[in-house]
Amino acid sequence: MSVNEQQEATMVIETNERPYAVSEDTSGSSSNAQFHREDSQSNRHQVQGWNLFLLKRKFRLQLVKLVLQRYGFSRQAVAVLRNLKRKNIQIHGPTAFRKWVHASGKNYFYLYAAGFPSMALQRMLQQEMDRLDQPETLQLRFAFLAITKKCALRCEHCFKWDNINQKEVLSYPDLRNIVLKLIDTGITQLHLSGGEPLLRVKEIVQLAKEFSAILDIWVLTSGFNGTAENISLLKDAGVCGMVVSLDHYLPGRT
Repeated sequence: MSVNEQQEATMVIETNERPYAVSEDTSGSSSNAQFHREDSQSNRHQVQGWNLFLLKRKFRLQLVKLVLQRYGFSRQAVAVLRNLKRKNIQIHGPTAFRKWVHASGKNYFYLYAAGFPSMALQRMLQQEMDRLDQPETLQLRFAFLAITKKCALRCEHCFKWDNINQKEVLSYPDLRNIVLKLIDTGITQLHLSGGEPLLRVKEIVQLAKEFSAILDIWVLTSGFNGTAENISLLKDAGVCGMVVSLDHYLPGRT
């Protein structure tokens, strides 16, 4: 199913501290939810109306600025802008950029694109220009990194049962070195998975504190160990959000 066909809903989960916004994606065999904690109701919303119009203008102005900085006022700059627009439509369809969600101080039009404004987004746009200049250039936009083999659940849809709960082989220095190598390949987003990554909250916090200034960091989780305290730690460290995979939408089949 294409991104434009995905159904999304928004809800609020009350915790002992502050509310969390949940953007739910029901496109797959299991439900996915992207969690964002917000400090007030006004900061958690889909961008609409004039705010959406102004946001799109700001985004396009930043893109034009980056192109002009690279190519100057030239025909090549115009051609690059046209090619970027055409490429975006080819990938995301003609409705790209029509829906934006504001969360944690950033704006998102696609789960696998860096939030705006951010250094990660600027790097992503520079990469797209690199690909236009040198089509043979191989750069990664995002990466999935399994940081643990441990998990306390046995979800019906999981395909890793045979490898779950094996001995951990990656220490924090190992994880850090892997992330540094991934950054060298050009990634602007890092999705941490497992096993159940929330069993290593301490390591995720360390990674986020060090790399969230240049990477959008997401956690792919079943929600196990997703306490209000742990989510607050992740949010404060710079994690953008979570993608929560539910075993089943019927309570009796979880």
